[in-house]
Amino acid sequence: MQERQLDDETRRRSDRRQFLGNLARLVALGTGLGGAAGSQDQQSAVTVRLDNVAADAWKLVDTDDGTVASVGAENPTLALTVGTRYWFVNDGGSDHPLEFRDGEYGRLLSQAVNGEFEDEEAVDWQADDEAHEYAFTLTEELADRMENYVCRFHTSMFGEIDIIREPPAAVAFQDQSTAGSTVTVDSVRLDDGGFLTIHDSRLLDGQPRESVRGVSAALDPGTYEGIEVTLEEALAEDDTLIAMPHRDEPADGEYRFVESGGDEDPPYLDLDGNPVVDTAEVAVDAGQDAPEVSVSIDNVGVSAWEVTDADAGVAPLNRENPTLRLRVGTRYTVENGGWSSHPLAVRDADGNPLLTQSDGGAFADDPAVGWTDDGATVAFTVTEDLAAAAANYVCTVHPSMEGTIETLGADEPAADATITDQESDGEAIVVDSVRLDDGGFLTVHDSRLLDGQPLESVRGVTDYLPPGVYEDVEVALDEPIAEEQPLIAMPHRDEPADGEYRFVESGGEDDLPYLDTGGAAVVDDATVAVAGAEDDETGGVDGDDDTDSGAGNANGDDADGGDGTGSDGTESDGASGSKDSTDGGEQATDDGDGAGFGPAAGAAGIGGLAAYAVRTLDLRREAADVKAAGQNGERSVEPGEN
Repeated sequence: MQERQLDDETRRRSDRRQFLGNLARLVALGTGLGGAAGSQDQQSAVTVRLDNVAADAWKLVDTDDGTVASVGAENPTLALTVGTRYWFVNDGGSDHPLEFRDGEYGRLLSQAVNGEFEDEEAVDWQADDEAHEYAFTLTEELADRMENYVCRFHTSMFGEIDIIREPPAAVAFQDQSTAGSTVTVDSVRLDDGGFLTIHDSRLLDGQPRESVRGVSAALDPGTYEGIEVTLEEALAEDDTLIAMPHRDEPADGEYRFVESGGDEDPPYLDLDGNPVVDTAEVAVDAGQDAPEVSVSIDNVGVSAWEVTDADAGVAPLNRENPTLRLRVGTRYTVENGGWSSHPLAVRDADGNPLLTQSDGGAFADDPAVGWTDDGATVAFTVTEDLAAAAANYVCTVHPSMEGTIETLGADEPAADATITDQESDGEAIVVDSVRLDDGGFLTVHDSRLLDGQPLESVRGVTDYLPPGVYEDVEVALDEPIAEEQPLIAMPHRDEPADGEYRFVESGGEDDLPYLDTGGAAVVDDATVAVAGAEDDETGGVDGDDDTDSGAGNANGDDADGGDGTGSDGTESDGASGSKDSTDGGEQATDDGDGAGFGPAAGAAGIGGLAAYAVRTLDLRREAADVKAAGQNGERSVEPGEN
C-alpha cells in the first residue's frame, strides 16, 4: 500500500516542525488531552464517478473533489482522505463490478460479493445495486488495509489508492506587526466548526488557560482566511503568540474552555492526539492600526510653508507657517510639494531633528512611529513620546520656513472653538478660531441656551465647513442684537452628511454638537457689546474701542495702557479671561450666570450648561439625568419640551 502523510498546514516551514511538535505535546500535557484524540470523523460526502474503457481500464469521469485524481485519467491513483465519506458511481455497471482490496487482494468492499468491512457501523456501507452507486466512510481501520480498487472480472482494470491522513483542523499564522490590540491569522480550517483562540507565550510554560488572549466568534465548519482576532488585553511588547482552533463541545456557540477549567470546548487534535497549533512572532507597532490623515504642504518661495489641503483639522489652509495640530495615535501622510528644494523636518524645542527628510532623525527608527520617506511623501504616527518632544516643523535649508506644532491627546475632542469678548455692529460676530476634524458647522447661541433651550437659542450658523481649522470666522446673526449680552460658539457635526444644517428643524435629531470626552458640548463664550449701545455693567467691555472685532485675542488697549489677552486671563490689565478690568470694569460674572467662564470645553461652566441643554433633547442623556439637573437648581425640562 502506498500511503501519503500530508504535512499539517501549520508545519509549513521545515525548520519549525520540531518546535511545533514539542509545543503541541506541551499544550497536550497542560490541557490533559495528550493521547486522547478520540473520534473526529468528517462526514462530508465526495462523489467519484468511474467508467470502464472496454475491459482494459477504469477512467475517472467526474469528481467534486479535485484532489482525488485528474478527470479523464485511466486507472488513476485515487487519493482518499481518512474521515471522509465517499459516494462512488460505477457507470460500468454489473459488467464491471467495483471492489476495494488490500495488499493480499482481500475484498474489503465489493459491488458483487460481501466485503470484510461492509458490516462495520463506522464505515456505513450503502449500496444501490440498480443505480450502481456505493457509499462508505473511510475510517482509520479501513484506511490501514485499503491499497487498490479493481474490476472483479478484468484484472487490467486496476488502480492504486493513496491514503491521505489529515487532521480535522489546521491553522496558519505568519509573523507580523500589529498595533497590539489585534492579530490576523492567515487561515484556519475547522471541519466541525468552533473557535479560533490566540494564546501568548505563557502557553509555552504550560499555562493553556491563563495564556488565552483572544477568541474569535463562533465559526461554522469551513475554511477561513484573514481572520482578525481582537485581544482582550493589548500587547505592550513583542511576544510569541499561538493560534489554536477549538471545538464547540457542547455545541452552544459559547467559548467555555477557560471558565470550565478545560473540560469544555477542547482544542482540535492532530492525528497524533496533540492540539493543532501554529505560532507567530508578533511585533508591536502602534502605527499599524492608527487613524490616517492626509496633509498637503508646499513652500511659499523660501520664506514660509503653507498647508494646501488636509482631511482633518490640522491647520488653516493657505496661511504662512501655520501651527500644526497633530493628534496622538494618528498616522499622518504628508505630501511635500516642494520637497526637492525644501526638505521637511520635525524638531524639538532645542532644534534637534526628530524626523527629517535630510538624515532621518531621532525617531526615524522607532517602529511605533513608522517613519517612511519616499521623497515627495512622508508618513509617521504620532506616539506619546514623539508628541512630548515635537515643538516645530522646518525646512532644513531655509530657516524662515518654520511653524510650531501643537499636539492633541488621542482622546481629546474632535473639535474646539475660541471666541473672545468683542464689540459688534449687532449683525454678526467673529469667532477667533474653530477646528472641525470631521467637518460640520459653527453655530452661535444666545443666553437661552443656559435656560435649557438649545434649539430656540440658535442665532446664527455658518455654511458647511470641510474638515480643517478656520480663523476669524464671521457668523451672521439671523436677528440682530441690540444690547450687550453673552453669546456662545458651538461646533456641530454634519450627520447625516448632506452639507445642510438641520439641528433645529430636526428637533435635535440631526447635526448634533461635537462633544468632549465627558459628554459635554464643545463650546466657548464671550461678551458681545453693540457699537453705539449704552454701556452696562456686565463687564469685559468699557465702551472704549479697546477690542478688535476680528482679533484672535482681543488685542485692544484699555485706558491704563494694559494689553488685553481675551481668553487666557494671564494679564491683570484690560479685557482678561476673568472679565476683570483695572479701568473700572466690574467683575459681574463670578457667580456663573452668563458669560465669562473662559474656554469651556468641559463639564463645568458654560460647557456643562450647554451639555445640560443638549440633554433636554434626550440626545446624550436619559430623562433621569435631566430631572437630576433640575433638582440641582437648574431648570428641569422634559425631553422634547420646547
